[in-house]
Amino acid sequence: MSTPATAEHLWGCGDLDVVFGAHPKVVAPWPAAPRRKHRPKFDADAVARLTAGPPDLVEVDPRSLWASQPWVLRCHADYYLTGRWERTGLTSADRHLELNRFPVVVADHRDRSVIVSGHHRATVALAEGRPLLVRRPATGPRHALTPLLWWDPTAAPITVTSAVRSISAGERCDVPDRDVAQRVLAALQATVADAP
Repeated sequence: MSTPATAEHLWGCGDLDVVFGAHPKVVAPWPAAPRRKHRPKFDADAVARLTAGPPDLVEVDPRSLWASQPWVLRCHADYYLTGRWERTGLTSADRHLELNRFPVVVADHRDRSVIVSGHHRATVALAEGRPLLVRRPATGPRHALTPLLWWDPTAAPITVTSAVRSISAGERCDVPDRDVAQRVLAALQATVADAP
């Protein structure tokens, strides 16, 4: 068996075939987050605080992370190449879990950045040579509904049609009206449900 590729070697490779080869499952390309004796790899209370309120998103370098799970699966990484998650907020698995809605990275007892959720999104970011968007608590009312759809009470009014068009083109859109934001989200998610 060959040695697993490291995050640094995979940075910007541009192709998931380089990451997975012919395998449906490979060892995560980050070092494994170590446990402390009789303690978990990350602070569950810190994770609960991150997911308790509305999210803000910040960029982190995926090369600097530590993995909390040993494997990544090709089928989930392939899903994140489609751009569906960015547009609709729908994840490849565990769609009902708030923890999985956006990648979650927390610092461990030695200040290492540990991936709690989002290993597959981090794998794609790594292969594409770009930052990973991770969840942070929103500091004001403006917050992410998806990576490209944000609710912002100070934003200019926008129609559902215009917002859907912008997001479908890969542009971020701030929507000031919660009802409009929910209708935009429903329209975007319906396009995924209708897709073959």
